[in-house]
Amino acid sequence: MNITVPMLDDEFPSDVDDEHAPIRPSIYLGERMLADAIPPAMRRDLKRKRSIVVIIEAPSQGWFPVIQTSAHFNFRPAEFISREEKLSKNAAHTQSHALRTSIEVGHSLVALVTDADTQLSPELIASADYRLPIPFPTNAQLAAALRALYGNKRIGKLPPDIGSRAHASSIFAAMRPGENAGRAVARLHELDKRIRGSAQRAIQTNSPPLSELTGYGVAKDWGLALAQDLQAYRRGELAWAELSTAALLHGAPGTGKTLFASALARSCGIPMISTSLGQLFASTDGYLNSMTKALDELFRR
Repeated sequence: MNITVPMLDDEFPSDVDDEHAPIRPSIYLGERMLADAIPPAMRRDLKRKRSIVVIIEAPSQGWFPVIQTSAHFNFRPAEFISREEKLSKNAAHTQSHALRTSIEVGHSLVALVTDADTQLSPELIASADYRLPIPFPTNAQLAAALRALYGNKRIGKLPPDIGSRAHASSIFAAMRPGENAGRAVARLHELDKRIRGSAQRAIQTNSPPLSELTGYGVAKDWGLALAQDLQAYRRGELAWAELSTAALLHGAPGTGKTLFASALARSCGIPMISTSLGQLFASTDGYLNSMTKALDELFRR
């Protein structure tokens, strides 16, 4: 058996070519993600119907069934190995046997995993002609799926990196037949807000108190003093104007600015509300008046 990929000869994807077939966003998006990851050399091998060994790595367990369905739908006929668990002795033996027997009879072999290094045998990894790590879906790919489903030429601005932060099922739940693209985009923005809110709560809940942090110098001293002053303010011993309630922290990514803020919020017993320039642009049309309104709403919260 040799692998054939019908979608490689057309625009994308194979089920969309039939004007009478209903668009399934999961199949459409999965095929686009898969096709965008295929290098030119592999396309040539597929067109020449060569026997090849391919490892396909889904970006996460949530996206595994999406990529698996698209691979089975397009990479056919072929021998398939699908695995989401860590490699065991029996699995390693089975994979090595499948590799040997499939290649001996001129078949191609496709292995579907989320982490090849821990889920596939060393022999299979060493024999792979191609290893395709499938990235999370980009906003361009998501917009293409929305256009295919609803027929819109233009799609509203999507939340940044929503494909890598939201579970696949939640994304497809936002794309409901019989509605419109605007409603789907609105659902994705609402999903993004909930994810960011949950992430902030998790950061604040899981972060250590400020007293346990090290390496913050005068910033830690200021934060501990603020926490004590807030307690005094709540007891009526200090006026609000007497509190030092603002600070600017700067540093390269990864130096712990968000950790400091979450630890400070926890120590003070107050919620942490955060945003970024990218999030503000994503939630507005980018014009100054919209950005100002978004900032006003942030400070109102």
